[in-house]
Amino acid sequence: MRRFGLVPSCLWQDSEIKQFGVITTLTAVYLRSNHHSNMIHLYQLSPPYAAIDLGISIDEYNDALRNLINVGYCEYDPLKCVVWVKSAMLSDIGEEMAKNDKRVKGLQKYIKQIPESPLKDKFVAEFGRKYRLNYKPPCKPPYKQERREKIEASQETDHSKTPVLVIDNENKANDIH
Repeated sequence: MRRFGLVPSCLWQDSEIKQFGVITTLTAVYLRSNHHSNMIHLYQLSPPYAAIDLGISIDEYNDALRNLINVGYCEYDPLKCVVWVKSAMLSDIGEEMAKNDKRVKGLQKYIKQIPESPLKDKFVAEFGRKYRLNYKPPCKPPYKQERREKIEASQETDHSKTPVLVIDNENKANDIH
């Protein structure tokens, strides 16, 4: 049995999450414990896949995810479908790791598996040294950031597309129609 992804019983009493109802609470538990999750709780997960696992619609999942982002439970990169449940990581691993901690190799493996994403960069910036990851992100050509900005701008102006969940600079989720 894995030693991460355990759901603390206090999650069921979390009033910030409970206020949104059972689907948001179920989604919070799912994000901590699904089979895509790993010990750093930074992983790829597409909304359709999560919705199927949960037995809910994609809209219900997106609403629940938005609620969880807004209360600071998780963060999400919609372009790479990367989710990070930082509180779960901190409760499973802690703030730092000892020099001889054998989990470091596992962490290094997981971080390499995650596609390049602002959440991955944020994780490495905040915990790379504390977790002894020795990970250096690849050099990013400037056109990739420009392309990301163009995609986000086109989503804001093209109202014919399906709603997309994005995160603004304050890490709050919004719908773009």
